[in-house]
Amino acid sequence: MFESLPGSAQEALDWKWGQFAPYYDELLAGEITSDNLAGWLAHWSRLDNLVVEVSGRLRLAFDQDT
Repeated sequence: MFESLPGSAQEALDWKWGQFAPYYDELLAGEITSDNLAGWLAHWSRLDNLVVEVSGRLRLAFDQDT
């Protein structure tokens, strides 16, 4: 699933929660073991980085528009 995660915040600026939720659901549903920990963390980091960047860009746009 994470192959379809946008590579940049620009691509996800208009996403609603319903588009992010499946990625979080997949992380929550997956069992974490010593064998898959690095991959799980890589997916979490990629998702978190995207969400933080989208949030920052939206906040900046909001602040500049006031």
